[in-house]
Amino acid sequence: MVRTFDGGEYPAMGTADRETSTNVVDAALDAGALFEVKSEPLSLSDGTIPLIKSGKYKDQPRRNILSREHGGVDGEDVFLNVVHPSHPDSGYKQLCETAEALFPGTCTGFKCLDEGRRIIFTQQIGEEVDLGGGDFIAPNLMWGASLDSSWPSLGMHYLYRLWCMNQERLADVMFKVKRTTRHDQILLERSTILADSMGVLQHFIKHATFLRQIKVSNSEFERMLANVVPKPEERFNDEGDPIPNTRAINAWEKKRSAIRYYYKEEQDGPAPGTAWAVWNAVQSAESHDLTKSSNPEKQVINQVDQLRSLAYPITNAFQDRLSDLDNSRMVALV
Repeated sequence: MVRTFDGGEYPAMGTADRETSTNVVDAALDAGALFEVKSEPLSLSDGTIPLIKSGKYKDQPRRNILSREHGGVDGEDVFLNVVHPSHPDSGYKQLCETAEALFPGTCTGFKCLDEGRRIIFTQQIGEEVDLGGGDFIAPNLMWGASLDSSWPSLGMHYLYRLWCMNQERLADVMFKVKRTTRHDQILLERSTILADSMGVLQHFIKHATFLRQIKVSNSEFERMLANVVPKPEERFNDEGDPIPNTRAINAWEKKRSAIRYYYKEEQDGPAPGTAWAVWNAVQSAESHDLTKSSNPEKQVINQVDQLRSLAYPITNAFQDRLSDLDNSRMVALV
């Protein structure tokens, strides 16, 4: 059994809506993700269907329309994509079955997004690790796919921090899995994924241990915040009068407020007064607050895209300042 949370900051992650891990296929059924994909030729306005004139797909439609019958909010059909006839129309079933065959009974979250155009799901593939003081992390896999070509079929390792529902990726650790249920291939890919995941875990533990050893005072934190998230420069018109820059000021205040909020939370956590607390506070703000959307599904998509691309400029900038802080203290001791 894995832990549960009442939060929804990462609606597709961890155990936001499940008390126990479960079968990927069962979770997909519950989420309504195993629907049939309807394929029909794309026709012109006069009803003519353009055909391919040569090659492997000769006499087949140049393009097919993929849709989901009655999948919309009001029961209408949902347009998915326009594709070449070589494009599969098998839906998500095979990916879910492959992930389940690799790591049975380990699914911790599943979301069917945008009326079925995308899915995202997670599996916990190892035991929780205590970094100290009850600061647990858990090795996970994240899977995603789309029928509208907005995402490739993807798989990646990430580490789920139970204290504040963070999720961390420190390297480009995407992986690919062949769509096959052959026993030998499954075993090979399982062992490769597990080995890579252990490498990620060990790297992350070293990273966390290093940051937990660096002491950071409140004044040092505020100086770093002012340096990394500086106040926007004032602008002036030709007469020398200040020009309001409301959007930039609001964005600046939002970033600072979010970082300070999570910094305060971390001071009640397992590693107060350390660079580890600062790093997690900034990462939480950048992941939770700065990806927020009025549409919960859009927020999940923003978070997944951020995790895929490792787009954490503020967190990375703080990481550099924290390392510089440690280096300057080492020089002072010498």
